Amino acid sequence: MPVVSDFTLIRGDSVVTIGDGATLWEATFGTGGRVSSEPAVLMFNVRGLTEATTNVIVKINNVEVGQIRPYDGSADSPNNWYTQMIAVGGQELNDGNNELQIQAVGWPGATAGNLFDDFQLKDVVLFFHQSA
Repeated sequence: MPVVSDFTLIRGDSVVTIGDGATLWEATFGTGGRVSSEPAVLMFNVRGLTEATTNVIVKINNVEVGQIRPYDGSADSPNNWYTQMIAVGGQELNDGNNELQIQAVGWPGATAGNLFDDFQLKDVVLFFHQSA
């Protein structure tokens, strides 16, 4: 049986900020017709995750599928966008509706009014195998 690749755009070029203003970002997306035995790739751009010392947990359907890694803001411009990818097991996805969850992460300089290392995401895309 031939297999082709498909993708779903979860979030386009409009930026979402995760941090003190919104500690959890959730988005729904579909993967109808996918080949459930095959893995998928979640790809996104991240900016501003420069102060955290722990990774950001990424969940699909309430199951951790990977982590977003902070980067050193002193070596790289915190205004630059960096692409990160997570390989997602086929068993983590539903054949149909799914929910992506990304939660804010703390940082060493946290204060009562600034608990999280605010960061931004855009261009969130999931590539998956689909039957031809």
